[in-house]
Amino acid sequence: MNRKSKESLSALYEEHVDSLYSYGCKFTGDRELVKDCIHDVFVKLYEKEDISAIRNVKFYLLRSVKNRLLDELSRVQPESMDEATFSYLPEVSDDDRMMDINETAQLRKKYIEKIFENLTGRQKEAVYLYYIEELSYDEVGQLLGMNYQSVRNIVHQALKRLRDKLGDKPPAFLFTVLSFFRKSSSPSKNGKF
Repeated sequence: MNRKSKESLSALYEEHVDSLYSYGCKFTGDRELVKDCIHDVFVKLYEKEDISAIRNVKFYLLRSVKNRLLDELSRVQPESMDEATFSYLPEVSDDDRMMDINETAQLRKKYIEKIFENLTGRQKEAVYLYYIEELSYDEVGQLLGMNYQSVRNIVHQALKRLRDKLGDKPPAFLFTVLSFFRKSSSPSKNGKF
């Protein structure tokens, strides 16, 4: 791999590592395993001669990390890995644990977590990939092994469930809920990763 390709790969890593880490942590609390899987994917990319042939890099990286992570998890836990393994809960960084979070923010977080408990694992992952990672329905379908219409249906059903649980809250509150997860789904850049 030439120098320009190495720099390009390094830029890809910097651009996507937080998103990949956040997505991987939705499947397991073993943060070191997630980091190892991300690094494995980038080592494989490094060894590959032509990364320019990849049409959608973000989708490729998300799919690769998910596949690598599920392979590792199935090796450790031989029981079947299904969609219920995906957790939509936002991560809490070590810095956040050490800080005293104000009471209002904690109540809001608990309320939002309670709302998302009503979704299936598959719905949580589809909503996360579509709204947070901003993948297309086709790309979400490829990651979940579903067709385009099934993904649209599952996202629609998830949003309907969320709206039903929100009750008399204004419809815009749903987007506030989704934006809460967008903000809290990626770890802060504090040099830990």
